[in-house]
Amino acid sequence: MRAFVVSQYKGPLQQADVPEPVVGEHDVLVQVQAAGLNMLDEKIRAGEFKQILPYKLPQILGNDVAGTVIGVGAKVRGFALGDEVYARPDKDRIGTFAERIAIAEADLALKPASVSLEAAASLPLVGLTAWQALVERGNVQPVQRVLIHAGAGGVGTIAIQLAKHLGATVATTVSTGNVDFVRELGADIVIDYRTQDFEQLLNGYDLVLDSLGGKNLEKSLRVLRPGGKAIGIAGPPDSAFARELGAARPSSAGPDKHHARPTEQENVMNTNDHVITAYKDAPARTVDANGVTYAYRELGPKGGIPVVFFVHLAATLDNWDPRIIDSIAAEHHVIAFDNRGVGASTGRVPDGVEAMADDAVTFIKALGYDKVDIFSFSLGGMIAQALMVKHPGLVRKLVLTGTGPAGGKDIDKVAGTTYYDILRATLTRSDPKEFLFFNRNATGKPAARAFVQRLEERTTDRDAPIALKGFQTQLKAIKKWGRSAPADLSKITQPTLIANGDNDRMVPSVLSEDLHRRIKNSELIIYPDSGHGGIFQYHEKFAPVAVEFLAR
Repeated sequence: MRAFVVSQYKGPLQQADVPEPVVGEHDVLVQVQAAGLNMLDEKIRAGEFKQILPYKLPQILGNDVAGTVIGVGAKVRGFALGDEVYARPDKDRIGTFAERIAIAEADLALKPASVSLEAAASLPLVGLTAWQALVERGNVQPVQRVLIHAGAGGVGTIAIQLAKHLGATVATTVSTGNVDFVRELGADIVIDYRTQDFEQLLNGYDLVLDSLGGKNLEKSLRVLRPGGKAIGIAGPPDSAFARELGAARPSSAGPDKHHARPTEQENVMNTNDHVITAYKDAPARTVDANGVTYAYRELGPKGGIPVVFFVHLAATLDNWDPRIIDSIAAEHHVIAFDNRGVGASTGRVPDGVEAMADDAVTFIKALGYDKVDIFSFSLGGMIAQALMVKHPGLVRKLVLTGTGPAGGKDIDKVAGTTYYDILRATLTRSDPKEFLFFNRNATGKPAARAFVQRLEERTTDRDAPIALKGFQTQLKAIKKWGRSAPADLSKITQPTLIANGDNDRMVPSVLSEDLHRRIKNSELIIYPDSGHGGIFQYHEKFAPVAVEFLAR
């Protein structure tokens, strides 16, 4: 098979005869009909990435491809012979400058019929680069201001269109001959770098995407607002540069349809302070929407899709287990909030789960998000389900714990169980959650005490407790939920993780199994010898599972 290889760094690209690719059981063999040439290929050839991409030479270059399927592995299910496909192969399996290439099924996509093979081969790397920079890393929101350097380049042309789609105001730098071209792409402000200095014309920007590096990236930091981001894709990460300019340590990652794979290598300079990953230290914030002031806390690294936490009956911001929320915040942007009428949030608690879901959507949109992951527990899981029915496009992934579906057996009896356990707790001077969430045995009692102690780790700026009337209204809403008509949960197609204990007295454990049967793309975990708070009793096992699920 013929291919173009680099035999030594900084040496020429040469044609050579190479072995045929090995096709694994999950691989697809593609006859290459078009391959994209990217700046990354040149940087690999020049050895600029050899510390982070240590290829064994000689190496076939090429990171973009379009072609026809001519072979499939034994376990491939999504592709057939003759399919026209395109891809950005895994970083460890590049080599599209060849007659044929074996690509993992997960890295491949069917080519749209309306797109030529040549056009398709030009898209993956630059498209994924723009996506991760603006969406996963930059978290660009409507009305934000974004500066995209080299707007007429491969990444720039996609980034301009993506930023406009996200609702941002876009400025870009180009040469004189490309001014009209980038305006047609949607750029609002066009700066001719040959005659104008962007640093003198712009300020207060939320994000800069820089593909030039050097002094250009340094100047870009000076047009940012406090807390803004400069994302550089011109070269490998340079921590010294970040320290010299007083920015946070840059992180390296690569745009990809999966997670953190180097493509056009990215540096992220974030002028925010250090990232808070301990819930006890998360600052208290508020946002106003539709006449309600919502209280919330956020922690974890900004950027990407946030994980919004929906809390349980009678709970406020102080009722999340820090062992779970801290684990997720180590890798994800986490937002916990008080819904209307709860804790420090104003307004009255609604008497229906569906109205609570509407309020949750109002809160999420008030923060400027149009896509979130949801982590929910108990009543929060009911609210999450109601939200999914009306706003399915808002959610990417869903975690349902200790909860049940509308019309679920014995959900309407939760008030009796709750009042009974509150009485038992009062008589023993205990926290009601020790009775409601845990088995009263040798395993459950110490787990309950440890959980309650963890809830006290935050010592300052604690939340207000829920008012008695609000608590009673929540109980009525749950009763109505338990007696309402079942929803069509087959409409929930998002990946869903369901978890509970095997002896949930509040929301019977069989209802978790019912959710699993009715939500097709779901996974179920039932923890033994545990109750409603099974995820809290087994936090050491559950937290890593939740983190892995959200990271997929």
